[in-house]
Amino acid sequence: MEKIVNLHRDEYTSDPEVVVEAPAALTVMGNHADSDGGFMIQAALDMKIYVSISRRKDNSLRFYAVDFEERKRTSAVNIKYKREDRWANYIKSVLYSMENGGLLFKGLDITVTGNIPQAIGLASSSAMESAIVLALSKLYNLNLPKEEVVKIIYNGEEKFLNSNKTPSGIYSSLFGKKDNLLFIDLRYATVDHLPFNLKDTSFVITLSNVPSIQIEKEIDDRRRDINKCVEKLNSLRHGSSLRDYSKNDILTGIGSVPEQTRRRCLHVVDEITRTEDAKAAIKKNDMAALGRLMNRSHESLRDNFEVSCPEIDWLVKRAQEVDGVYGSKITGTGFGGCTLTLLKNSSMDRYRERLDEYEKIFGFNADMLSCNISSGAKVIYPGK
Repeated sequence: MEKIVNLHRDEYTSDPEVVVEAPAALTVMGNHADSDGGFMIQAALDMKIYVSISRRKDNSLRFYAVDFEERKRTSAVNIKYKREDRWANYIKSVLYSMENGGLLFKGLDITVTGNIPQAIGLASSSAMESAIVLALSKLYNLNLPKEEVVKIIYNGEEKFLNSNKTPSGIYSSLFGKKDNLLFIDLRYATVDHLPFNLKDTSFVITLSNVPSIQIEKEIDDRRRDINKCVEKLNSLRHGSSLRDYSKNDILTGIGSVPEQTRRRCLHVVDEITRTEDAKAAIKKNDMAALGRLMNRSHESLRDNFEVSCPEIDWLVKRAQEVDGVYGSKITGTGFGGCTLTLLKNSSMDRYRERLDEYEKIFGFNADMLSCNISSGAKVIYPGK
């Protein structure tokens, strides 16, 4: 905390009035089933975003991203989306949402820093949004419940960012609990905490370091395909999303659609079932069963939803070959990013040795991150 206080003071010549930390979100199961009212299993990680805020006497809004060494500014009476503002648009989205909800504020100085790797599917933007809302709630004595924070962020994503994706990482950022996984029901916006005792076992994130590409269109195309299928199914009987239909419905009920479209729908339906099965495995602390479900999830993301790539497939396959690895899969949005592997601690060195081959074959260095399950966002200054 001392670091961000000093950075804020150096940037704005004033101390922050509030500092909030919020964790990264790791998706264990449920990738790409979130927008269809499905389920997800996530964990809050001990990688954090830190946000500090102080009030100004004028209407100027100033944002400082320490890790990018970038500064953006706008006005409290002129909050607009600008493509070139990139990360700052997420801050503006929650300010816009809260302003529309009736919060009256003047100028603000905001500093952001953290250690969450960017653009690999660990929901750094959701962590930042959560931290901003909690900081403003503290600053203006709003005492917002977490459920209201979720609505504020959703509204900002939809109305300001014009996003049709579900910012599902906010649940882990807000509701995360140490040594617990979260079972998230996205239709009813509910969270169940699942005690998860790793003991001699670890989750390992492996960054492929494949150069990032613009994947929004690819994901949007898949969403459109799924929506068309849901419309066809709804014409036969009532439903609102693929969660309301079975695998057999997909195979027999949507007529002559392209096989690729059918496979994408099958992924969503099967992933919803796999995620429910994973919840049962976690409750039994059955690592072997959870690992098998992770493996099947990857196969579906690779073959049906088609969001993997050769580098990721190689990392997953080599991980699955290591004795003591329960399961491995792609996580995040896809087309690169990272893998998630569940393995015995005694197998860590053998797994690390496999990664040495990766750079020789693909020319990228794979970074391996051990992760601990953390608690959710909280105000760390001022104290209670």
